[in-house]
Amino acid sequence: MRNIIYIFALIISQTCFSQSEIQTELISVEGFYFSDFEKSSFMEIDFNNSVIICEHWTEFLKGLEIPEDNISNGIYIKINAVKKTGKTSYGHLGAWTSEILVTEIIQIDPNRTFENYIKDHKLKRVKSK
Repeated sequence: MRNIIYIFALIISQTCFSQSEIQTELISVEGFYFSDFEKSSFMEIDFNNSVIICEHWTEFLKGLEIPEDNISNGIYIKINAVKKTGKTSYGHLGAWTSEILVTEIIQIDPNRTFENYIKDHKLKRVKSK
């Protein structure tokens, strides 16, 4: 329950009190999570069309844990999250144009990696939503 209150407080604070036109939305997506030195990102994938939708700087709600195996190669996760976009930059050195706060991990498979996925598929990158 506390997590739900935190999520709504985050959305309200970003939409009602922000001076920098930050937009937030609740999303349910799947793709690959990467973590390495100064990097925490989620690459959103459209698996039906083998298309990279967007890469987001990624934070996790306190208490959610990801296994460390293959994490630098990108591990498959399906998540619910709060996505923030707007005029600000996110992540290390402000290199990302969006950020997600993962609120729930629906599915995770540390053996299904992005590295293996790109060997099996030709991926196309599309503009961010």
